[in-house]
Amino acid sequence: MKQTLFLLALTLLGGLSIGCGSQSGGGSPQAAAPASGDAKPATEARAAGQAAAAGTSSAAVPADLGPQEVVARFLDSLRSGDEAIAAELLTTKARTETARHDLTVQPPGTPQATYRVGQVEYVTEKRDGAHVTSTWSEPTGGGGHESYEIVWVLRLQPHGWRIAGMATQVVPNQAPLFLNFEDPADMLQKWQDADAELASQNQQPAAQQASQPAGPGAVQQR
Repeated sequence: MKQTLFLLALTLLGGLSIGCGSQSGGGSPQAAAPASGDAKPATEARAAGQAAAAGTSSAAVPADLGPQEVVARFLDSLRSGDEAIAAELLTTKARTETARHDLTVQPPGTPQATYRVGQVEYVTEKRDGAHVTSTWSEPTGGGGHESYEIVWVLRLQPHGWRIAGMATQVVPNQAPLFLNFEDPADMLQKWQDADAELASQNQQPAAQQASQPAGPGAVQQR
């Protein structure tokens, strides 16, 4: 399926994936099931650890980076498969909530991809919220590329600008879909709804073709 929500950050959250070629929606995202009775405490401990770690800025992500620079670092971490940097560039709440839902940061690691960071728009009077546009392109084989326009939603936190979510057009001819990394339950539901809509749209052309009368000279089975 061409419109499969490759969508960087959703591929980034390892529990979420819609497989290419899926027509039935069976690849809809689901949080990973606990492996044992000890999985929940372990998940909670990981969430607490990630939240604590997010309160400090490492040398790799200086606190004085602007919104566009943060998005560039984030996209570069997706391209290189740098899990640690990708996780650090999420807001504290996004890291905590994704860990609580047993979703882990797993960048896809696609070195052939290219990206371009566009304009920044500050969306609050205090200039502590921002939207940053970007374009991500992936080779499709045969010299072609497929591009995705994504708007990243950022918040200014004590340790610098961090990514809280993203918006992009998922279903053709519909408004862009906002995916809130700080609310995984809502994100999962939107993902499932989009997957179902995409599957429905892909089934319609086949159904219409099947309903067309046979053309002149066509052999019809009796």
